[in-house]
Amino acid sequence: MAMPARKRIAVIAAIVSTLGPLSVQADWGWNKLKKDADLDRARNTAWPQPFVEMDVMEVTNAFDRMKHNGWRFHHTVGHTMFRDHDGALTATGHNSVRNIVENAPANRRTLYVLNGRSETETQARLASTRRSVDRLGPVGQSIQIMVTHHAPPTASGEWANKVSRDWIKSIPIPQLPDSSGNGTAGVTTSSGDDNTN
Repeated sequence: MAMPARKRIAVIAAIVSTLGPLSVQADWGWNKLKKDADLDRARNTAWPQPFVEMDVMEVTNAFDRMKHNGWRFHHTVGHTMFRDHDGALTATGHNSVRNIVENAPANRRTLYVLNGRSETETQARLASTRRSVDRLGPVGQSIQIMVTHHAPPTASGEWANKVSRDWIKSIPIPQLPDSSGNGTAGVTTSSGDDNTN
């Protein structure tokens, strides 16, 4: 049974009047689907580029932290560089401070003073380090001095000397082989005179 023309027009008018306001709303219907599809296509086309930068930053940040920790350990003025009773720098401490101030790159001229057993000792160490830097003249004016609680890994000279000597003793004496790789006799030394007349 066919729908009368008047009824058909009424149904079409109802549908158009219902869809009319909906098509005006932002991001609804076909427009939203098209935008989402375009966005997905653009992401798939650009992949993995938007995500590589974040991965690269994560990797390089780890190396930056390692570099900073290395410089911090190298520029730490430790317990052995201060006198115990008054926190004054020893001769080794003065040389270490001078080396850091004069030879480190400009952006790495930060001194780290290892904290003492008490606040008074820590302050004495800071003051002694600042005096040592100030004696170096204009080079030391921009040097930052900070307190650190991280002691650099060190060992006694006696232990390091023992390890080095034991390693040298374990090296085999160089010798020429008795035979070469193809089975022929190798180079030998004679115990008698080599004078052949």
